[in-house]
Amino acid sequence: MKLKLSFKSSKEIVLKSGFNHLIQKLILQIIERPLTAWFIRENIPEDERDFELFCFSEIQERALADNIRKELVYPPKITFTVTSPVNIILEQTASGMIKAPYFELAGNKLEIENIEITPVHTIADDQEELKIKALSPIDAHAMVKKSEEIKIPHYFTPFEEQFSQLSNIILQKKWELLMKESCPYDINIKPLFTETSYSKIVYFGSNENRTAAKGWMGDYTLEGKKEILKFALECGIGKRNSLGFGMIDVPSE
Repeated sequence: MKLKLSFKSSKEIVLKSGFNHLIQKLILQIIERPLTAWFIRENIPEDERDFELFCFSEIQERALADNIRKELVYPPKITFTVTSPVNIILEQTASGMIKAPYFELAGNKLEIENIEITPVHTIADDQEELKIKALSPIDAHAMVKKSEEIKIPHYFTPFEEQFSQLSNIILQKKWELLMKESCPYDINIKPLFTETSYSKIVYFGSNENRTAAKGWMGDYTLEGKKEILKFALECGIGKRNSLGFGMIDVPSE
């Protein structure tokens, strides 16, 4: 399932760059309700409870960048989409949004304007390939040693096999976590572009906790069986999904 959320404000919405963690915090505040907590407690092993159970897109509206103040100025209405393989998470998010009179996001007072719950794209039983679009950057990285004490992330590009391999491994781990069985499926992701301009640096956190991550936008071909393709649309692709990375959808024709 996917949940499209529209918020409105009485004035322009101003966000500092690196605000993804604030959207994550907003979602977590809403979904951490008794019913959702029960689901996680009963179904997710304690040492895996930091694993992402949802994914969200970038804000769909275009922002004006204030490079002096390092701010992004959005119009008074913003929209983003949340997906999850666990329906109860989206149901609790929608319920929480309806009940709350307003929300605060980095000092901006927001009201919910519209909530739309829809299934992910319908996949035919014999379909083994999808054209997808990244709605937030896909992050595929591995930690490598810089020294004995320090590890740094190495980001793979969609033109390297490791990008697809790592995305496949992460998705299989999520399957095994939620389905409680070994994942019998594989995915393969191929870029439908050759330009490096689709790479994107995303900042999250602030001050001394400010972190940069690299991901890739653009269109791709996603190959696999129906079951794993649907799961990918619900979970997202790659790492840091609950921080707003790797949300994908099937573009409208």
